[in-house]
Amino acid sequence: MTPRLKLFKEIDCIRERDDVIFLSAITSLFESGHANYTKETKLKLIQNIVAEVKYDQTHGMPINIITPEYRIAIVETAYELSKYDIWNLLEYIKRYVIISGNKNGNKRLSDFD
Repeated sequence: MTPRLKLFKEIDCIRERDDVIFLSAITSLFESGHANYTKETKLKLIQNIVAEVKYDQTHGMPINIITPEYRIAIVETAYELSKYDIWNLLEYIKRYVIISGNKNGNKRLSDFD
């Protein structure tokens, strides 16, 4: 197995846990900036989510559509993905994730075995 294929299989394992979280994590990662997604950033984002929930609960705000746990899972997955080289992530996305008009997307490596 080539190093690149091994790397793609690792990313595939992250994706298999939850497709929606994976796609949301990719979005979060690129919106925040790959290089800026540090452990400190991750912890700060999680603290902000927890603070928002506490504020909402004490002020009688309606419950969010996306649960705090789900939002935290997105942040943690984005942080996990940030450990991979940006060009490897982009190549994985190009090959295996559907992005408007990408005919090859939404396949996993196991689909090619």
